[in-house]
Amino acid sequence: MQTVNVQALVENLETMAGKARFASLVYTAKESGEVARHTVILGAKYGNVLQESKLALSLVDLVPIAAQLQIPLPVVTLAHKELTDSIQASIDAHAIGEQNPSFTKAGLYRPIGATGIQVALNDGTLELKALSHAKVVIQAGVFKPVKSAPKTIAKNHLRRLLPLSKFRTFALDAGCVMRAKLNGETIDFSTE
Repeated sequence: MQTVNVQALVENLETMAGKARFASLVYTAKESGEVARHTVILGAKYGNVLQESKLALSLVDLVPIAAQLQIPLPVVTLAHKELTDSIQASIDAHAIGEQNPSFTKAGLYRPIGATGIQVALNDGTLELKALSHAKVVIQAGVFKPVKSAPKTIAKNHLRRLLPLSKFRTFALDAGCVMRAKLNGETIDFSTE
């Protein structure tokens, strides 16, 4: 059983709605097992992050990226176009309060107010969406080798150059979040 009072957490975040605030959490990644202390910005506007990412992507010089990745320029150019189109589709959907229809989790979550917390409609689990500010690895994880196609490698490389890559989702499970600090208060996610 979780000792965190989710209602109190949501109420605390609701009082900050519309304001960016720092929080920190010690988080264990589900797949890799990496344990890290993340400092995040709560209340960051996803629409602004999308717009900033679109602008940053328009300024990227693809020639040195193709050379660095050793991927043909036409493949990198196609990856750039597909990523640009995807960001634009997200901007368009966000403007009308929807999600990009290509988003793999579209329609699976409902936001709770303006908190950055969303609830999964299938099982009631919670996720926190925030902008990553800093990360300190406490215990290294084990990562699977990447076996992606060249276009996917190029797209992932381009994505990492954008502000959008800093927008993170954290599962608010006792097995993932050990403790969090918000407004100077420590929230314990331990189990009993």
